[in-house]
Amino acid sequence: MNIHRVLEDQYNLLDIMATSIKNKSVESIHDLYTTIDSYRNHWDFQNIILVEANGLGHITNGQTISFQGDTYLQDTILNKEQSLSTLHTIDNQKTVILASPIEGVILDNNEIVFIFCGIILIFFTLLLMLLRSQRLHRFELENIAYVDPITGGNTLEGFSKLAKEVLMSPIQKQYALVYINIRNFKVINEQLGHLNCDRILHALYESIHANLTNKEIIGRVTADNFCVLLEYHNNRDLLARFDNWYIHTKQSVEDYKPSHWMIREMEFGVYIVENHTVPLPQMITRAKIALREAVAVHNTRFRYALYNDQMRLQLLREKQLEDMAEDALKKGEFQVYLQPKYRLPDERMTGAEALTRWISELEGMISPDEFIPLFEKNGFIIQLDLWVFEEVCRMIRAWLDEEKELIKISINCSRTHFKKPDFFKEYIKIAKSYNVPENLIEIELTESLFLDNKHFIQIIEEIRKAGFSCSVDDFGSGYSSLNLIKAIPVDTLKLDKVFFHNSVQDRERAESVISSVISMAKVLSMETVAEGVEEREQVEMLKRLGCDYIQGYVFSKPKPMEDFKQLL
Repeated sequence: MNIHRVLEDQYNLLDIMATSIKNKSVESIHDLYTTIDSYRNHWDFQNIILVEANGLGHITNGQTISFQGDTYLQDTILNKEQSLSTLHTIDNQKTVILASPIEGVILDNNEIVFIFCGIILIFFTLLLMLLRSQRLHRFELENIAYVDPITGGNTLEGFSKLAKEVLMSPIQKQYALVYINIRNFKVINEQLGHLNCDRILHALYESIHANLTNKEIIGRVTADNFCVLLEYHNNRDLLARFDNWYIHTKQSVEDYKPSHWMIREMEFGVYIVENHTVPLPQMITRAKIALREAVAVHNTRFRYALYNDQMRLQLLREKQLEDMAEDALKKGEFQVYLQPKYRLPDERMTGAEALTRWISELEGMISPDEFIPLFEKNGFIIQLDLWVFEEVCRMIRAWLDEEKELIKISINCSRTHFKKPDFFKEYIKIAKSYNVPENLIEIELTESLFLDNKHFIQIIEEIRKAGFSCSVDDFGSGYSSLNLIKAIPVDTLKLDKVFFHNSVQDRERAESVISSVISMAKVLSMETVAEGVEEREQVEMLKRLGCDYIQGYVFSKPKPMEDFKQLL
């Protein structure tokens, strides 16, 4: 029997095992032992060893072994070669080591770079005899790697294998790679339970698969995300197919009776394949980038977007800002600006809002509209918000020490904080460290918090219990209603600038809405602040309607703290 053929077969089986391990959603080596042990029915070996980049190996029997003394093995690990075979002593027994690289596996916060199969030398010749029986189990192992247990269809690996074959076919057609997402699927999971959601995923897969040709492929990537490779003719045909998928999926899902799930929560990111030699993972990434911009709504049923190079440039820009942010904060590139608030009707400055400005050494002023949404997405906003809060506390402490006239400062608090239940303890700790009276600080929460977070009343009560006042920022920018005002126990309502940027013919209607909001706020003992006011005519209108404060360029732009100090 050909020894090279034997080794090749073992490497193939090892690769399949590595692929299956990647598909398992585990975070520790201990949790993975059960998965690895399941392979003993398919493959005769003594041990499987997972190896970190530093050469530390974790054996399935719970022991560890260091390969740092084996120069050949260590060089192979560092260089991430495709495969290797060598002889090594484990537990005082000569052992044949077969190994393959593995990527994308993080266990116990350490990157696993190789998977080793250890076979005691005396048993290696028996391995040759067992090869025939092992081939009988190949189909079962491939099922683990390539067949999705929920849909019964392709996993990402199965999809990739078939999609590459189609794209490399000598008969060249134009294709589109579509990345599908079900929005708010975690919420749906909580509402309907895992079993119903698995049925929904299965129904979606089957509905789309039934409407594909034999040269079109679908696979479930992860959770509620799917990839589809389909023939592309034009955008009109593409939308018609999405419509068809929607209709068939809706019919299938209704059989499971989760009637309150809205199928319009589906969204599609599309990458038109113009160059078949582009690596498939890169195609998938571009479709995912498009998915992030899926704002176009078709027949109110779903959202979609087609990838373009501007999206790629935007992604690169975001990565650049992410890389700059940490050092920028350390170097003092972020600064706190204050925009005054003026009381009506006497137009006297009685407060201000703290705003963040990024003045880069390399680029100068970077717009908040560019970095704030990014930081809210990647979580850096938490660190930045706490920094702003401490800077304001330090400033108020200085004013107290200098016996300056004191005014209330409002500070934005991103909803990203609310993922941590006790997040506000850090705010309280900072305020106490500067011995700042809490009544001089107002915490601004965005309107979207009250639409997305069912615990918002508890959050507001915690803020007010600590002695801070609380306001709703950007009211009117989303889907707020007068009913929302009744539900939120805040001190101040800030009317978004959207109310004041109307055409002449819309101003009468806008005034009616503003009047209703201000009237209800007064009934509920809330103060009102109009932000983004730029025209004198708007000031007079707000005086007439009984608005309490104005914040906008009509009176003052945001100022650096030192400049603002001169206004006190």
